[in-house]
Amino acid sequence: MPHARRPVANGLSTDHPAPHLPFVDDTHLHLGHDDAAGPRAAAVRHTLVPDPLRPELVWSIRTHPRHGRSVLLHQDPLTPTVHPADEPLLLRAGGYTWDTTGWHRPGHLWDATTGTYQRQPVPAAVTITAAQLLESQDIRPDNGHIQDVTSFDSDPPAPGDWTDSLALWARRRTGTTDGIPLQQSIVTFTAPELDAEHLLGVPQVAALAGITASALRAYISRGVCDVPEPQVTLGRRDMWSRPVAQNWAEARQRPAPPPPPVPILELPAGADDVRRNLQERFFTTLWASPARRRWTPQHRTPEAVRQLAGELAQDAALSLGDIVPLTALAASAARAALHDLAGPRRQITAPVARMLAWLEGHDPALAHATVEEIVADASRRLDLADSAARQAVIDACTRHALRAPSAAHPSPPL
Repeated sequence: MPHARRPVANGLSTDHPAPHLPFVDDTHLHLGHDDAAGPRAAAVRHTLVPDPLRPELVWSIRTHPRHGRSVLLHQDPLTPTVHPADEPLLLRAGGYTWDTTGWHRPGHLWDATTGTYQRQPVPAAVTITAAQLLESQDIRPDNGHIQDVTSFDSDPPAPGDWTDSLALWARRRTGTTDGIPLQQSIVTFTAPELDAEHLLGVPQVAALAGITASALRAYISRGVCDVPEPQVTLGRRDMWSRPVAQNWAEARQRPAPPPPPVPILELPAGADDVRRNLQERFFTTLWASPARRRWTPQHRTPEAVRQLAGELAQDAALSLGDIVPLTALAASAARAALHDLAGPRRQITAPVARMLAWLEGHDPALAHATVEEIVADASRRLDLADSAARQAVIDACTRHALRAPSAAHPSPPL
């Protein structure tokens, strides 16, 4: 999906509302404010929280101990983030960032010397706060609207007057100890390079990059080639600032920045064996022909990456027997269940029942054989009727199973 990073709503707990986005009640998240201390006290923390009531929606929470937090709702569960060392508190106008010191253009030009993207301050940038907007408008908070997440429509009609909802958001903050003053609540900013007369459309941006307008539109629709987000959309026309377009065009002529190094952790011997086995399986999936063709630009689409991710996940699932000694686990579960049934209550305890339920969900045939072994041993060694032993296993797994039975693996196989 093109421009998938765009948020769809502000959280009610945000300190810095993004302009023209609706407000959604996030109080069920119980975010709270904390004054973090320590070596990262002056840094931004970024967390992604799936909404417990709408798991398909994800809250992006950026928090600074002195400058408050930005709470935004996203529709895409794979909302990307930048490297923690470059984490900004606010993103506005299609990727312009405020890092608590000032506004900077979106990072596109990689500096191989420093190993980071060039930081380009925005000349003559003027920050606009919530207090300034509320003072300069004919505000009617009673006309504002704060939506409930359970009924939130991620593609609603444009609000009639967003400042009314901004005023309602401000009213909800009155009398609380959370949050920063409205005079420090940043909504957006202005700059000469963002003036509507200086913005570029698709044909002009394509010309700067030396490609056709149709090629640029194809890049955007497929989500490839790192096309920057537009600074504004006027009607249905995406518009970019000239510096952003020029930086992107220049970046296309430079070598791509190296991927960030993945630290190799020192793992216990068994876990390291799992890592090496999965590494080989994943390498085969990613590199064996014809998989290599997926690395070409025309195949780097969200759908193709999702399919590839599914294949890697299947590789991991098929490696379960190499990760967990299933046969030994089943034998241990059988002995533990028999020990429980020998007790005065003739009941299987919760940990053993959960182990049997886990086996049923991951290897139904082995789970079925294990239960039959438990029933046979209970009948032979404990003088317990087959039906009583079987019912004890069924009752325990029903009470303590970690997941509900599914059509593919109906419970019990008992």
